Parts: sequence; C-alpha cells; structure tokens
Amino acid sequence: MPSLDAIGIVSTDLAASIRFYGLLGVAFPAPEGDHVEATLLKQSYQLAQSRYELAQLKYERKATSAGEVARARSAYQAATVALQKFWDTKRPSD
Repeated sequence: MPSLDAIGIVSTDLAASIRFYGLLGVAFPAPEGDHVEATLLKQSYQLAQSRYELAQLKYERKATSAGEVARARSAYQAATVALQKFWDTKRPSD
C-alpha cells in the first residue's frame, strides 16, 4: 500500500484543513502555533535516519545483512533529498 510522505497545503483555516484531511485518513500531529509545515517530511527523515543507524549497529553485531544496511541507507538518502528539496523552496519570509 502506498504511503503519504509529504503534502503541501496553504490554508486560512488550519483547524478546518486538518479536520478535512483527517476525514480522508491523513493524520497530522498537533499543530504548534499556526502551522504544521514540514512536520511529516521531518518525521519521515528522522525515522529513516534512525532505521539506518539501527541497521548499522545490527550489522556491526552481525545481526543483519549488508543488503539490509544498503536498503536503510537508500531510504535515508531519499528522505534527506526530499526534506532538503522542501527547505530549498522556502524563503526567509515563508
């Protein structure tokens, strides 16, 4: 099943947007202030980073294969690119 990694929404009513997308099955973390910007991308990045670090540790202990480390590294690199691409589109005024 495909997963949602990123979504871009501009809204004048954040609470209404979160409720609407919640009805569609998209879960958002509780907003801090007036935006939820980059939260999903950052969480995906952090999760991929943690999985890669765990795979490295397991490999050092001979508890996983080099292929698993390579898959985790690839996912981490993809998450890094996605998050950086998002930040590269932002300006100081955004």
